[in-house]
Amino acid sequence: MSAAVTREVYALVDESGTVRYVGQSANARARTGKHRWDALHNPGDGRPVAAWLRSLDATPTVRVLATVDAADAVAVENRWIRQLRRDPAAQLLNLRPYEDLAGLPGVDPAAVARMRWSLARVPSAQRRARVSAVLRGHRVSAETRRRIGLATRGRPKSPAHRAAISAGVTSWHARRRLKEARVDAR
Repeated sequence: MSAAVTREVYALVDESGTVRYVGQSANARARTGKHRWDALHNPGDGRPVAAWLRSLDATPTVRVLATVDAADAVAVENRWIRQLRRDPAAQLLNLRPYEDLAGLPGVDPAAVARMRWSLARVPSAQRRARVSAVLRGHRVSAETRRRIGLATRGRPKSPAHRAAISAGVTSWHARRRLKEARVDAR
């Protein structure tokens, strides 16, 4: 029996105790370090949270708000963001493209404009499909496989995804057995 996959919904808190960012991850403390590393090593990152992290001398305080099932993590994260947005003391740097940002406390209009520009650069579904088709069957390095594995670890897989993985592994083993049979026949 396998344990349920959980995620931590966390808040990054500044030195005055004000919540500045809400996120969710399998490991909140490790993700906070990654946020800070990304902000420091990508100076062109114009996201408000990255600019705030670059302004700090140390990694901000992490407060775990909830530990939830992975399937519920996004909904719980969004609920916390909406709840904290209503709090005038919170100065959230989270930006969500589907929310009406007008009139929310702590939202910088320049940051909203930068976020909308950033979202405009996201490739369309057609472009992603074309790139995917070109790369299908492309060999992936061991390092890339490791990084993909780390990025997807803890995410629940749909039954269709699990079936595709199973079919791929079965196919790989069948090709390997066929190759070994050819070598033995020589």
